[in-house]
Amino acid sequence: MYDFLILWDWISFSVRWLHVITAMAWIGASFYFIALDLMLRPSPDLPAGAYGEEWEVHGGGFYHTIKYSVAPSQLPAHLTWHKWQSYTTWLSGAGLLMIVYWVGGELYLLDPSKANLLLWQGILISGGSLAIGWIAYDQMCKSKLGDRPTALMLLLFALLVLMSWGYNQLFTGRAALLHLGAFTATIMTANVFFQIMPNQRIVVADLKAGRVPDAKYGKIAKLRSTHNNYPPGRVLDVVKPLPACVWDALCLDHRQPHISDWGHNPALFQHNAQNRQRAALDMGDNDHPDGSHCVAVDLQN
Repeated sequence: MYDFLILWDWISFSVRWLHVITAMAWIGASFYFIALDLMLRPSPDLPAGAYGEEWEVHGGGFYHTIKYSVAPSQLPAHLTWHKWQSYTTWLSGAGLLMIVYWVGGELYLLDPSKANLLLWQGILISGGSLAIGWIAYDQMCKSKLGDRPTALMLLLFALLVLMSWGYNQLFTGRAALLHLGAFTATIMTANVFFQIMPNQRIVVADLKAGRVPDAKYGKIAKLRSTHNNYPPGRVLDVVKPLPACVWDALCLDHRQPHISDWGHNPALFQHNAQNRQRAALDMGDNDHPDGSHCVAVDLQN
């Protein structure tokens, strides 16, 4: 019996750290892509269908990233899918929830002073609430609220407050907080599994078949991806039209327009192209052609 308890403790320890590490990888990747979207700039020599490009320096080398608004004309030979950070985070978190709060439910999950629940009832509420949360959120997205992201964000916040109150009426304080995190994480991972990845696969299948992908599939995937980054995703959406205010603080060249300005002011696009041609003459340092200096920002550290 003692050996089993030691083994169980090691299992809990391993799953906990797997969850922490993969969660950091998932959140880090999500925030990096938000920043990458904000740094995209137009260029006169972009391939057909490209949305913008970004040059970065890190680890002794230069990275050149090009984003397509929907998809390139041909499917590349190598394609990296960003999904396992999300899946592994949720699976390890679900495993940890079962180990700590279901198996040890009488100690960590149930609070007799709040609600007189049997262990199986607490487990049913625990797992069922996570599934119900995804269903409610998904239905809201498919309703008219899906076209009003700010209203949807506020309603989701109200839902989280309600769930926080409900969990605290039934479970221990520790379990209530944990379940609120699991509630949001389930919605986020279900977004990846049920919405983002299926729509991306449709685009890939169209490219393989030689068809032009429908832009609506990329739009759905992008929308749900933005939801997964609330509130920073919504905050950054607000500041995107104001790049000078944001990027000046990072000592970036604010004269280069943000991609959101590209279609509204052709003069800005031409100005940006001239700046890039001038800057290309001096790639050996961080000085801009006009004498201004820019500090390289390492977003990965």
